[in-house]
Amino acid sequence: METTRLELRVPPGLKDLAEKAATCLGLTTTAFVKQVVAERAQQVMQDYATIKLGDRDREVFLAILESPPEPNEYVRQAFAEYRKSGGK
Repeated sequence: METTRLELRVPPGLKDLAEKAATCLGLTTTAFVKQVVAERAQQVMQDYATIKLGDRDREVFLAILESPPEPNEYVRQAFAEYRKSGGK
């Protein structure tokens, strides 16, 4: 597997804490940091890509999905222009 280097400076206390946590899990410090960064990055990306709605907004959204409104004139014109430009 190809790898690339990531360098960072951390306070001594954080380095010590990461080393101790890695030891508790039977990992090297590098493996521990890679695991933590990967897990947190995945979580951030999932949260970023997910739209969270409250109860009221969810009900409105679902109601619109079940009974979508008719397209207005602006939407009809945009679709016609899209078709003229070669859209399918």
